[in-house]
Amino acid sequence: PPRSTLFPYTTLFRSLDVTAAYYVCDFEHIALGQVCKKDVVVHNCFSDSALATIDKKTLREAGFIVEPEHLKPLPADKSVTISLTATREIEDGEGTQELEWNIPVKNGPFYKVHLIANFWIPDLVLSSEAIDFGRVLVGQRKRVTLEFRNDKLVQCEWQYAAQRDKMGRVLGDRKSTRLNSSHSQDL
Repeated sequence: PPRSTLFPYTTLFRSLDVTAAYYVCDFEHIALGQVCKKDVVVHNCFSDSALATIDKKTLREAGFIVEPEHLKPLPADKSVTISLTATREIEDGEGTQELEWNIPVKNGPFYKVHLIANFWIPDLVLSSEAIDFGRVLVGQRKRVTLEFRNDKLVQCEWQYAAQRDKMGRVLGDRKSTRLNSSHSQDL
């Protein structure tokens, strides 16, 4: 419909603070100190151009960054990609970060996006605090099994650096691996 036909409805939207749609953007689980980025395609399904206002200060204070920071009017039936990034300082510790992001559209309704990110410190737990080989005789080997367990919801990377001799040569195998959340691995 022409703009003159839409005008009474847009005035009604603004006076009632109508929320046209509610979305959830879940960044899921992120290792503390890392960032997670999601690209979102915004499509203008109206017959007139639309201009959304982004409150970048509120987003930044809640630990979310949006790019581009300023949107140009989006012509009818066109799309634009915006990038949302969840970030959290290590000093802020583990936890869930949420924001109910209200996006007002000039002469139109509001859109709400629930932003959520869970930040965790990767942690590797050993099956025992100490290793006891008991009595070992010269010329014999004894094997003890240890279990590494990742009880956190983010992937944990670990590396074993083998012992070196006086010349710097590796005396054993070097082992490196990744341990996904809620998994264990025997050595």
